[in-house]
Amino acid sequence: MNNRTKEGMGTHSGRTFIEEARRRQIVQHAVDVIAEHGFAGATLARIAERAGISKGVISYHFDGKDDLMYEVLTLYESEEQEFIYARVDAQETATDALQMYLRTNIEYMAVHPKHLKAVVEIVIAAKDSKGKRKFDVTSVEWMEDELSRLVSILTRGQESGEFRTFDPRVMAISIRGAIENIAMYILTYPDINVSDYADELTGMFMRATREDSG
Repeated sequence: MNNRTKEGMGTHSGRTFIEEARRRQIVQHAVDVIAEHGFAGATLARIAERAGISKGVISYHFDGKDDLMYEVLTLYESEEQEFIYARVDAQETATDALQMYLRTNIEYMAVHPKHLKAVVEIVIAAKDSKGKRKFDVTSVEWMEDELSRLVSILTRGQESGEFRTFDPRVMAISIRGAIENIAMYILTYPDINVSDYADELTGMFMRATREDSG
């Protein structure tokens, strides 16, 4: 799905600050409603009631529920990426970058449990008339982009002598799998000590990658 042109609004870049602020407010209320009532229960009427606006205001800013749900996914991904890579890119060594990558991925999920739950609800429950999922957040393009960033960190560590010899892509896939599995765990057990989990996961991959691990 792409940003659509709306009558009187123009493209995404043509929206006013007030329009963007209103859209973000609606998205945040949608997140709350989805987290509380699930995808099926997150009707536009219920979201409008939570936001204290009319359903027509939502229709002005979004082309229906699918458009709004797509924006919920997009906001999570964009803010997550900004949160993670602003910190990862600031690290001087590959070791510090990898540690920061692991910790910030887990930290972001932990501090945004409602949005995480909303994303999971949308991905699992939003289906078309044939039962096919409408939103694919693990597209080939997204996965390859994420893996390439990790591979870059791992390769840099090997070239600097921080990491031992291994297949960077295989290691990157293993790291992504470990991170993605924690999402459902956080939702299932919201009272887990995320800091302890991050410590264990970071330590595990530091031992797996460091030059003296063997």
